[in-house]
Amino acid sequence: MYSEALRILDQNTVELMVELQQEEIKALREKNLRQEEENLRQREEMRRQGEEMRRQGEEMRRQEEEMRRQEERYQKELLRLQKLLAQQNS
Repeated sequence: MYSEALRILDQNTVELMVELQQEEIKALREKNLRQEEENLRQREEMRRQGEEMRRQGEEMRRQEEEMRRQEERYQKELLRLQKLLAQQNS
């Protein structure tokens, strides 16, 4: 009788431990899934930011080129005005 009671107690203990481990495994899988989803969200955000930085870099290069062309136009106009002034003074 006593050994039967111990056997049942051992069996119940084993079943409880298995259930607890299964719950822990389930919780860890859920946590892992949440982390994977967060990682995916962060990678997508980084991709989006990289694309935005690339776009801004292109815009800056375009603006720099426009400024360079405008400076060339101003230099040419300045030379033209200097020549005109020199002609008027001679």
